[in-house]
This record gives sequence, C-alpha cells and structure tokens, in this order.
Amino acid sequence: MASANSIRAFFTIPLAPKTQIALESRIETIKKTISPEAIRWTLQENYHLTLHFLGQIDVTCINDLVNNVANSIAGIPSFELSLTTLHLFPSSKSPKVLALNVEAPQALNDLAQAVRQGADETGLKSQHRTFRPHVTLGRLRHGIEFPDCRIPRLNQAVEYIALLKSDTNPNGAVYTTLATLPIT
Repeated sequence: MASANSIRAFFTIPLAPKTQIALESRIETIKKTISPEAIRWTLQENYHLTLHFLGQIDVTCINDLVNNVANSIAGIPSFELSLTTLHLFPSSKSPKVLALNVEAPQALNDLAQAVRQGADETGLKSQHRTFRPHVTLGRLRHGIEFPDCRIPRLNQAVEYIALLKSDTNPNGAVYTTLATLPIT
C-alpha cells in the first residue's frame, strides 16, 4: 500500500513531440477499425518507452536515485531507435496490450541495465523484469480480433531519459516529469 510519502515512478525514454504526432497520425486508421469499448488508447502525450519500472518509491530517495542513475548512465552515447511493428502482449491468443516494437542498437539495452543498476545502488527493491523495448498504444478491455495492420517505421534520436511519476485515474495515467538526464 502506498504511503503519503511514496509515489509510483519509472524511468523512460519519452517520445519527442514530433514523433508522438507522427505516430498518432499513423495509428489513426487502426483506431477507426476498433470499437472504443474494446480498447483504452494511450494518450498521445503519454507515448514513451519504459526503461525501468520502480513501482512505489519513497519521495525522500528521489535525489539519490537521480544522482545514482546519472552516474550509471554516464558514458552511454546517444543513439537512434526505430518504432517498428505492432505487437500484442502477452500473446496474440490472449492480448491485453497493443504495443509497438522498438529496434535499437545495443546502447538501448546498456542504458536500461545502467538505469537498473543506479536504482539498485539507491537501495530500491525495484521490479526486475525482462527488458522488452516497446511503446504501449493501448490496453485491451476484452478479447478482440485485431486487424492485420502495418505502420511505417518511425525513427527517433535518444538524447535524454526521464524519471516520471505516474498517477492513475479512471481516464488513464497522468505522468509528471520529476527529472531528466542527458545521454551524451
């Protein structure tokens, strides 16, 4: 249970506004083919790639967390990632999430590992999940037949990461940026 001094947080690569707009225009056709009751779409401004989910953390550790992660990611060069194919999680037989796969050089995996290391050094008992780079487009409310769709590849430079606070409400998540850290 969350205390008054805790927040739900995660590290992410936010999608640039121009990438968000391009992605939204590319999936507009898909949105027209799926009933609004079948999926809760991610808001355009919330498109991101999660590097490491922290869960509930105490707000008093945020400064140490940011400093430790900044030290851990030092020396990882900026790179480009590509948003590629649509994917259903956890499987196409029982989908719960519609996502867009991400292709990137080894630097993306190195970055995710460095963020996890910085969180560990802060003493956080964060969730150690297998890193599967993707951008969540929507959460499926119940089983649907998903149309066979393709969207053109989108590329984006990765020049910084962000620590986000996540607040949930009936309309979806509201994210607040707590810190940004440059990738050099």
